[in-house]
Amino acid sequence: MGFRNKLVKLFNKIAYAPSVASYNVCVAKFCDHGEAKAKTFLASVPKEHWTNAYFKGKRYGKMSSSAIESFNNWVLEAQCMPVMNLVDCLRSKIMVQMSKRREDSATWISKIGPVMDAKLKKRIEKGRAWRVQKSSTGVYEVKSMPAVVVDLEEGTCSCGSWQYNGFVCAHVATVLAKTCGEEESMADYIDPFYHVVAYQQTYEDKIHPVLAMDIPDFTQGTAREIKPPRNRRPPGRPCLKRIRSRGEEN
Repeated sequence: MGFRNKLVKLFNKIAYAPSVASYNVCVAKFCDHGEAKAKTFLASVPKEHWTNAYFKGKRYGKMSSSAIESFNNWVLEAQCMPVMNLVDCLRSKIMVQMSKRREDSATWISKIGPVMDAKLKKRIEKGRAWRVQKSSTGVYEVKSMPAVVVDLEEGTCSCGSWQYNGFVCAHVATVLAKTCGEEESMADYIDPFYHVVAYQQTYEDKIHPVLAMDIPDFTQGTAREIKPPRNRRPPGRPCLKRIRSRGEEN
C-alpha cells in the first residue's frame, strides 16, 4: 500500500472512530505515519465538524453527501435534456417515487420499517454469543471483544455508536434481546427518525400532475428565452456509478 493510500485509510478511521478513546488511538497512528504534516493538518481542522467521536449531534449513520450522488445517478437520462424537459422529467420521477413510497409504507406493520428491521436482526444475531451481565437498573456489561457498558436509561453505549447514530448498536440490541426478548419493544430505544411514522410523514404530501396547457411556451419571442449555461465538458469519461463511502454499510 502506497504512502498516500495508507494515510487516507488512517484518516478515515479517525473520522469513523465511535469514541474518544478510539479516536486518540487512530490519531496516534495517523501522526506516526504522516509525521509533522499530519499533525499540522489535524490541528487546522476542527474535529467536531468531521469526526464521530466529537460531533455534537447525531449523524444517523451518514458521513458524506452520497445522497446527492445517488440522485444524480437516478436522473442520469434527464441531464442532457433542455431545461424545461429536464424540470418536467424530475417532477414526474419524484411524483412517482413519492406515490410508491407512500403506498409501500402504508403496508408496513413494524415500527421501524423493513430495511432497519433487517439491520436490527443482523445486530441481534451478531451478539448472540455475547454474555450480558447486569450491574444495576438499566446498566449492563456486554462481554464482547472488547467488553462495553450499556446504560439503557441514559441511552449510551461505551462503544459510542448508539449515541451518534440514534440506532441501537449490536451491544444494545443484544442487551434488549436478552432482557426484554421482544423486537417490537426495541423500537422505543431507537430514534424516532427511523420510525415508520417519520417515513410516512416525509412522503405524505403529494406532487400533482401538470397539464400541458399550464406550461408556458418558451419558444415564442426572445424575452423569455432560457439559454443553456456556458459550461465546458471536463476531459475524460464521466463517472456514472456512485462510489460508496468507506464506512457506509451495504
